[in-house]
Parts: sequence; structure tokens; C-alpha cells
Amino acid sequence: MTVLTCFPFPAVSGTQRRIAGNLDLLQRLGCLNHVLYYTNEEQTATVLEAISIQGLCAEAICAGSRREQDQFGKWSLILHKLDSLVRGALGIRARRYPFSMRYDAVGACRRILVEARRMHADIVILPSVFMHYTDRLAAEGFRVIADAYDVLSEITASLMKSHREENWQKRLSLYANYLACRAQERIFLPRCDEIWATSWSEAEVLSRIAPRTRILVVPNSLDERIIRPNGQIPMGDYVGFLGLYSFQPNLEAALFLAEQVFPAVIARRPAARLRLAGAHLPEEARKRLGRIPNIDLLGLVPDSGKFIVESMARGKAVVARPELVDGLPVLDGKDLLVRTDPEEFAKAIVDLLARPEEAARLGENARRTFVDNWSTESALKNMRRKSILSRRGNGDGQAIPIHHSAKRKR
Repeated sequence: MTVLTCFPFPAVSGTQRRIAGNLDLLQRLGCLNHVLYYTNEEQTATVLEAISIQGLCAEAICAGSRREQDQFGKWSLILHKLDSLVRGALGIRARRYPFSMRYDAVGACRRILVEARRMHADIVILPSVFMHYTDRLAAEGFRVIADAYDVLSEITASLMKSHREENWQKRLSLYANYLACRAQERIFLPRCDEIWATSWSEAEVLSRIAPRTRILVVPNSLDERIIRPNGQIPMGDYVGFLGLYSFQPNLEAALFLAEQVFPAVIARRPAARLRLAGAHLPEEARKRLGRIPNIDLLGLVPDSGKFIVESMARGKAVVARPELVDGLPVLDGKDLLVRTDPEEFAKAIVDLLARPEEAARLGENARRTFVDNWSTESALKNMRRKSILSRRGNGDGQAIPIHHSAKRKR
């Protein structure tokens, strides 16, 4: 059984695209996978009724809506922060955690247990924000995989760093989140049967937290049969960026590109245009970007593939900052260009726009690297060799469907 914090379609965020990719992986592994998902304020029942994921799973059950932030009282939030601060500092378990409180408040653990029993699940795949449900599940005989699409302690640490200029209340709140997430990981990740990391660098971090737990790198994979280069579409003088701007690092990256890099690009290639796509762009950022010429704000893009969000998979040339590719198996000058200084970043973009043959070379190498590391087939091979989901020894190296034909003994 796979538990999801949101409905995975339309896949417009990185988390949703990962969820969709993982469901495809499980299906191709041969697992009889049941899905239990939650909705949020942006995912109405009317919208979800028109979208089906039945082709990617045996059954999809809506667990209902999480409790949104504005539905908590002021004192409830203050007490939660104090609890996170104290228990996090002492390293002791809590009932609620920063990234799960909206689900904890609606009894998510109890609902997951009920559905796992009903489905007679062998293994429950939890998003890492629900890792504190592991003990309850293990006590009833279920094995647990934590899908750590974020290392929570690192995410909260980066948020503290990016909000240094905030007032002391905001900084204290972020520090409480960091302490609580660090304690959550240290207590519960070692109790999981397997942990999925998105990259080797994150796998190393997780292995230090849970040294005796099986750590498997399951990257955000794409189906290489569907996401392919299209040489018929001319490159043009377009530069693209897509992100969910409620995530602060995405917003900062977009502003860096638009304000520090792109004016230098326009100075050299006046016809160049920057296309920024993605939801939740703050109004203040929209105003700032609106003052810069040659920028198109596309908002939410229903089909990110048409926007070439997965550039390497589509054989497109990429220019990136070092932090974006940290821990990825890519080489500067071979698979993509890595630049830090805004002027050098702009020069790299201009050079690629002016030299399509160099852009094509980088794109071809990027495509090969994608197939080797982030394609669905490469992820599938790795899971068949290493994951507890794949039962080896059946002669053909394929996964055996994981499900019960009879009720679990209590």
C-alpha cells in the first residue's frame, strides 16, 4: 500500500511528478499496489473525479482532506511550536511534527492502519513526513518503506539559512521545525525496513541517520520511452525555468535568473526571452519580474513536458548553478554547464543560443546521462536488484507480485 499526502495529478510539482513516477515503477515491478491519498484545498473532489490513476494501481482510495493551516487556532499553533522546540531539543518523540501536523490532526495514522488491514498489505510505503507512524504499523506486522523525497532536517536547515533576516519569532519558529524534524528522523528512520533517497548525496546523509537500514537511491525517474528529444522543434532564443514558487529555493533561483542573469543576456541577444512557469508566484515577486523586459510569466503549466521542464531527458542544453547539481552524476562541460557568477551564467546562455551545435552536443550527452541514471528502466533495474519489494530467486529476475491471498494472522 502506498500512502500519499496529495493526489498526484495533474503532476505540476516535483513531488507530484515523483509520486507518478513511483506508481509507474511499482506497477512495472509487478506489485499489487493499493493507494491511499489525501487532498488539499487546491484539489477539489470535482477535479479529482475527472482524473483517474486506476491504470497505475489496483485501487485508489481518498482518505479525505488534511486540515489546512488557517483551520488551527492561534494557541494551538503556539503550543505546537513550543512542543516542537522542547521535544526536538530533548530528542524525544512527539504526537505531531511540522510537516505532518495537518494530517496528524485528522487522524492519518489511524486511517492508514485501517486501510492497511483492509487491503491485507505486506508493505506500506509512507512519505517520510509520516515516518512516525512506523512503530504502529510495525506492531501489526506491516513492513515500512519511507520515501524520503526530502531530507527534512536539511530542508528546515536551508529554510533557516534563507530566512536569516526575518524577525526573532520567525527564526525561532524555523528553529523549532528544524529540531523537531531532526528528532523525527533520528527516532523513526532507523525503524523503517527500507528508505528511498532521491540522490546519492541524500543517501549518504540518510545512511548516517539510519546506518543499519537499507538505503536505496530511487531518483525522480521519467519514462524514457515517452520523454524523448524532438529535433523538429527549433530552439529559438528562449530560456525556460519551471518551479513551484511557494518553495523558497525555487523562488530565489527564478529571481536570480531574471534579475541578475537575464539582463546581461538581453544586452547581447535582444530577441532572447525568459519563460518562467509554475504556480504560487508571490505578488511582490510578480511585480518585480514585470519590470524586467522580455520575460513571460506563464503561471501554472498543465503539461510540464511541453514546457521542456525535464530538459536533460529531452536532450536540451542546461546551464545550472552548482547547488542545483550537487550530488548528481553530471560533469560540467560534458552533460551541462555549471556557472555561479551572474555574468558568466549569462555568457554561457548567450554562447549556447549562438552555437546550436554546442547546445546539441550537450543535449545528446545529457540525454545519455538521463537514460543511465534517471530513466524508469534504470530505476527499475536498481529496485529489482536491491529493494525489499522485489523477491529474487524466481528464475527470471522479475519481481513477484506482493499481496496476500488470505487474511493476515493477528
